Amino acid sequence: MSDDNAHWQGHPASPGAAPNAEGPRVALPPADQALRGVALGGLGALLAMISIGLVRRVGPLASPIAAVGGVGSFLAAWAALIHLTGGERFDDHPFL
Repeated sequence: MSDDNAHWQGHPASPGAAPNAEGPRVALPPADQALRGVALGGLGALLAMISIGLVRRVGPLASPIAAVGGVGSFLAAWAALIHLTGGERFDDHPFL
């Protein structure tokens, strides 16, 4: 009889697989990348504060402009997290 899980024995996520020899998935970024991450985080916070302040001062008519600022804030925060966690790796898929 064949084992149904035999196909997955070499997969890194399988229980019997060897530990990841490449090191941790999340590593501390280099100083220049960390600086960019902090700057992008500040930009995200600034855009969020500007968007909220605009709606409070001008009123609901400024909502479309504030929504664009909110989207920019979200994207800047996302980019900051990517930079602060060591960046993206495009070659980490086991089947590529």
